[in-house]
Amino acid sequence: MLDELRAITRALDSGSSASRSGAVELPSIAVLPFSDLSPGKDQQCFCEGMADEIITALSALGSIRVASRTSAIRAKEKGLDIGEIGDRLSVQTVLEGSVRTAGHRLRIAVQLTRANDGHQIWSERYDRNMDDVFEVQDEIARAIAEALKVKLAPGSAGPEVRRGTDDLEAYNLYLRGRYHWGRRNRWRLKVALDCFEQAIARDASYAEAWAGLADCYTVMGVYSVKPARECRGPALNAATRALDLAPSLAEAHHAMGATKLWLEWDWKGAEASLRRAIELNPRAALSHVYLAIALVYTGRILEGVASVDRALSLEPDSPVVTYVAHGTLMWARKFDRAEKGLLRALELEPDAVFVYWGRAQALIHLGRLDEAIQYAARGVDIGERQPLLLCALGQAYAAAGRVAEAEAVLAEMTERSSREYIAPLYFLDIYCALGRVEEACDWLNRAYADGNGFLPKLRCAAEYDGLRDHPRFRAVLDKMRLP
Repeated sequence: MLDELRAITRALDSGSSASRSGAVELPSIAVLPFSDLSPGKDQQCFCEGMADEIITALSALGSIRVASRTSAIRAKEKGLDIGEIGDRLSVQTVLEGSVRTAGHRLRIAVQLTRANDGHQIWSERYDRNMDDVFEVQDEIARAIAEALKVKLAPGSAGPEVRRGTDDLEAYNLYLRGRYHWGRRNRWRLKVALDCFEQAIARDASYAEAWAGLADCYTVMGVYSVKPARECRGPALNAATRALDLAPSLAEAHHAMGATKLWLEWDWKGAEASLRRAIELNPRAALSHVYLAIALVYTGRILEGVASVDRALSLEPDSPVVTYVAHGTLMWARKFDRAEKGLLRALELEPDAVFVYWGRAQALIHLGRLDEAIQYAARGVDIGERQPLLLCALGQAYAAAGRVAEAEAVLAEMTERSSREYIAPLYFLDIYCALGRVEEACDWLNRAYADGNGFLPKLRCAAEYDGLRDHPRFRAVLDKMRLP
């Protein structure tokens, strides 16, 4: 809404006349993921990346309303026709495209269609070398702006696609890395990390890839794919490198903010970095969500919920944004809303097994203990008994008074910890649910030393209410600089 108001102001300042009601209708568009027509059907990441680059370039103009990337993806997945997409996403026009690769040759076909009557406004076909992909993206974005008669700011040459690298293979690796990173489970995070590292090996000046690398290490530290203490240094180094290379890159500031939030527990620094990322890219929904977490962690609940709402309005169909946003609402004790939102997150991305952990906890807080047990058990099975999911199951058993089964989960985690990393936080959470306060405090100190990214939820999460008056609990809050 703020972007649209600014565009209206620019239009009025430049002498454009408003309607009698004072409203100015901005041109609007949905850019669908391009279809992969390549023989091997192996260009999905590239096709989504093409659409994403055009969305970013058009969104930067401010004088055109662009539907969110994930909403466009979901509309295409549902097989909606152009008219239905226009109605669902409230846009006047829809851009469709296709990609066909053969060796080093690239064919891209695009068409811009009016949603209300199916009239084709513009179409073009590009037969180029793969190395020309950035120029093609620029040409498409400029053609759309011209076809829709988008009002440009004074001195603007039109939309420009950001070029972080001239190395096409590094660019493809980056797109694959972001594709897997957004689907957040253990094996996909490891694939994403490998992609970003390969991209940097090809072009060490690729700031976006450094930001992606930082994001990977941060999320791995949060979900205990690796110990947080092992992820902190690499995440901070990668985020710093991204900022050194591109000080005005929103993704770099987001990566730094995420590292400070999850791994360094630098609340003021995290907030400053995330607000800078949002200033550079107001449509960065995940930055709004991470800002919400920083606010909720430090007791600014109303501000945090408002930031969650802003993120969900920007990316209503993003599984990652939906999951993290509603996890934040759970820490803000909006349990009913959190539970429903986490269920939707799983509908959006069935592969995201970490959602089972969040929703099981929400069900526990709502007192729906049988459902919590069933849901956590399903997550354990689907997620191949990952420790985070086992923790949720142990908590659900404990909350339901099934002490022997909760202790069996603890026993499994203890046995496995001799040969693999199990975050102390998970033991803490189960002992809290069992009401064994002194043992919980023992694990609390170990969790603090371990530095797991989820530990700051101590400040607000309901599962720790039984420890709040304990001196050892208060001592850890003080060391973490949490009010």
